[in-house]
Amino acid sequence: MAVVNVYEWISSGTFTSTFNFLVDRLTAVFLMFITGVGFLIHLFSVGYMWEDDGFRRFFSYLNLFVFFMLVLVMADSFLITFIGWEGVGFCSFMLISYWHQDMKNNDAAKKAFVMNRIGDFGFLMAMCLFFVNLGSLGVFSAFFW
Repeated sequence: MAVVNVYEWISSGTFTSTFNFLVDRLTAVFLMFITGVGFLIHLFSVGYMWEDDGFRRFFSYLNLFVFFMLVLVMADSFLITFIGWEGVGFCSFMLISYWHQDMKNNDAAKKAFVMNRIGDFGFLMAMCLFFVNLGSLGVFSAFFW
């Protein structure tokens, strides 16, 4: 298991939150899965989107989605996991509404946005409960107390 300390992110009173990435065996499996499937999606999308006017915009959303998915999987604290969660939700909204001229795509994007907000509320409530009961948002303090 490896923990990479990127930097100290938030420091307020007794609360500190560091921006760390954790890589263990399970994370390594997910990293291979995300990058492997992401590669296949990129490969397919190049052929499918080749002549689309928004080729660069689509791939920027797709690359950002893969980046936030990797942040979500490698996060060392629930706060960083929440950042990955929000990034994945934002990129999902942008990818779903890519062809925004079609009303069906807009409706689907709105539905994804609302469902993501419901998930955000549950995630934030769980983070509050972890912090109140354990005094930390770290993954290890939650599961190995």
